[in-house]
Amino acid sequence: MEYQEIINEFEGEVIVLNFITVARLFELDTDAATLYLFYVKNAKIQKTNKIYAVNKFSMVGLGWGRDKFLRAKKILQDNRFISTIIRKDDKGKITGHYLVIHYLNSEKLGLSSGPENHTVDAPTLWTKPHCGFQNTNAYNKNINAYNKEKEMLSELSLDNSQRNGEVSHLFSAITEKHETVLKHWNGLAKGVIGVNGHKSLYSKCAVDKKTRQGKSPLPLVAEIINFCLTKHQLSDILQGIDNYFNILVDSDYFYTYKFKNLAVFLHSPKGLRYFLKPDYGALRHKNITVDIFSEIRRGLKLVTVECDVLNPLNKDNSSYLGFSLDILRKVDPLYYFNEIKSRIKHDELEQSHLSWIEEAIATLILKKENLALLKQLLMVHIDYKKKFKMGGV
Repeated sequence: MEYQEIINEFEGEVIVLNFITVARLFELDTDAATLYLFYVKNAKIQKTNKIYAVNKFSMVGLGWGRDKFLRAKKILQDNRFISTIIRKDDKGKITGHYLVIHYLNSEKLGLSSGPENHTVDAPTLWTKPHCGFQNTNAYNKNINAYNKEKEMLSELSLDNSQRNGEVSHLFSAITEKHETVLKHWNGLAKGVIGVNGHKSLYSKCAVDKKTRQGKSPLPLVAEIINFCLTKHQLSDILQGIDNYFNILVDSDYFYTYKFKNLAVFLHSPKGLRYFLKPDYGALRHKNITVDIFSEIRRGLKLVTVECDVLNPLNKDNSSYLGFSLDILRKVDPLYYFNEIKSRIKHDELEQSHLSWIEEAIATLILKKENLALLKQLLMVHIDYKKKFKMGGV
């Protein structure tokens, strides 16, 4: 009994591939070999060689584009490493996409479809492993997988059969990791107004412009989480979520952006990917820097334009600090500064050049950027107002 338990535990941790299989795959194409190993991995997770497998899931999991994926898959199909099965209901509607993984037998170089007994185009020449392990009947252990998939799809009421196929693989792949991510977010979101949780992993969510406008199907929360789990460790995802909420509610940080929900946070490049390793220093001082720009503006005394420094934006004539917004958007403050330095060096700076200095100052205050350059421009501004004996020094 103890020996059998050890065998079963070992079988649950390893994947055994025939050497001829691996050799032929890499002779054919490395992308095809990679895709085959991806399928084998998911077969291990699902505990069957007849796996749920649709193109979108594989492309996302591998980070491949459509052309690269279809090329690799065609090589596997043409060389009979895989075959596809499409299940339909009584009315002919597609209810599931499955993929059968075939293995090469080293003795006869024939194709085998693994331990399950079912009819496929290629002869099934599966043999007992030489190590003595007993094959387990994955079909008997997962007899209800197909019924479970139909029940889930019916509950979700998705609109088209292709979409059904694209999400069906997910149900057998859902693990405690997916649940943990969702529960962790929901627990923290309860304490923050404006940040929402999700009712379940199967909730639909609009995460970008295309999904909001109906140009692409709404993904499920589980799909978004699943993609993140292919890129990051569970512990890293949970830490990223913790970092976000800690910074959001801590008054020491000047970060106030609230992601609508978990799906948007995971999908956005400014969400999880940023908060895995946030710039704590920048977040702690961001608003302090903004306040410095405001203080500088309030003390500003321009001479080439008339403006209200306390109310710098004039919507009636689309101006900021007296300068046209269209002009300020085109101004390159660093270029202006270098030109002014050159003229100072050659004693060529004239009174008319003060408008350059003030345009550059207004641009930096408007955009709230490059404080160091702004301070240098302000020093030049003060010096040359004195030189030309202009008011407002």
